[in-house]
Formats: sequence, structure tokens, C-alpha cells
Amino acid sequence: YNSQTNTVNTKVTNKKFPLSIYKFGGTEVADVENKLVGVQFKLYSDAELTQQVTEDAAGNNIGTEGLITTGEDGTASLGVLNPGKYYLVETSLGDNGGYNLLSAPVEIEVGNTIHYKQTGWSPSVQYSSASNAEDLVKSNGGMYINYAEDGTTIIGYTFTINNTTGVELPNAGGTGTNSIMLLGIALAATASVLVVLKTMIERRREAVRLNTKRRNTRR
Repeated sequence: YNSQTNTVNTKVTNKKFPLSIYKFGGTEVADVENKLVGVQFKLYSDAELTQQVTEDAAGNNIGTEGLITTGEDGTASLGVLNPGKYYLVETSLGDNGGYNLLSAPVEIEVGNTIHYKQTGWSPSVQYSSASNAEDLVKSNGGMYINYAEDGTTIIGYTFTINNTTGVELPNAGGTGTNSIMLLGIALAATASVLVVLKTMIERRREAVRLNTKRRNTRR
């Protein structure tokens, strides 16, 4: 079992920089090198997940045919997004067996500042000046900076998004919980029926035994 309920909420000043995501498996600093390749996402502009976003502010495609897929380095580009709120939904883990799909969309809000929130990933600081995923996670941050070759010019920001392993229990009141409750009720009812049947059979056998004993006594 491995389930988390904490939330990362990261904020940086937005100057129309490209945004990217970095996918890794695990929850510890050492896990950051477990980059996940071939993980797929879809980006939406509404909480109901009906308005998919396939182009960035410059009209460039986000992903391929609506699917955003992490490459060999574990990253994927979201381009430069227009101001607004977005919902990044993980749709497939590709060949990364053993990990759990994200249970909720990653929320991204673009304005004068950039916010992002992932349930289940719990860095303790809003923003770190780290320039790579490993240093960022070591500082308990959620987002790192992409620098140009001069090492000082900022050219974008990258969100870290993790996947956990193990069996996740369903949320209380969810469909999983209801299914388990119904299964429990059905098993309890079956057990009750079996107890009644067993009692009837035992009584029947006892009655037959007594009748046989009476007949033998009369002889």
C-alpha cells in the first residue's frame, strides 16, 4: 500500500516562459533518477475535462495528435500557455509497469505568476532556484529552472510530477469503496444462508437418527 494525500503548490513569477514537465517514479530524493519515458497526458482548460488544449499561445502543437508524451529524458513540453487555469490528465504510463496512474489532474494556473498543484507529491517549499530535478527534490521543491548555456538566462520552468508504486486504496465514499461494501454485504448474506442450511441439514439428520432409534427399540 502506498498512498499520499499531501499537495504541492508551487508558484513562480511568469514572464511568458515555456513550461515543461519531468516525470519520475518514487517519492524519495534517490528516486528522481527513475525517469519515466513514454508517459502520456492530455491538457484541458476546464475542470470538467471537456475542452482539450492542443496548441500553445503561439499556435504550436502541444504534443502529437493531442497526446503529450515524455521523451527519453523524462520530460515533455507544454509550450507557452495563455493565461488561465489548466488540468493535465495522465492517460497512460506506457511501459512503466508497477506504477499507479495519477488519481487526479495536475492543476496549472498561468497568470502574472505560475501555480501548479499535484495531489500525492509533497515538496515542502513553493519554489526553489535549482536548475535540475535532482537538486530541486533535494531542496524539497516542486519546480526547477531551465537555463540557457550561459547558466544565468532563464528560458523556462519545469514541474516535477511523480508516480508511486503499490496498491492504492480507494477514497472513502468512492466507487471502489461502495463496491467493497456491496461485496462485503453479499458475502455476509451468503454466509448467513449457509449457516441456516447447515442448521436445517443437522436437524434433519438428527430427526432421522431418532426415528431409526425408535424403530430399533420397538423390535
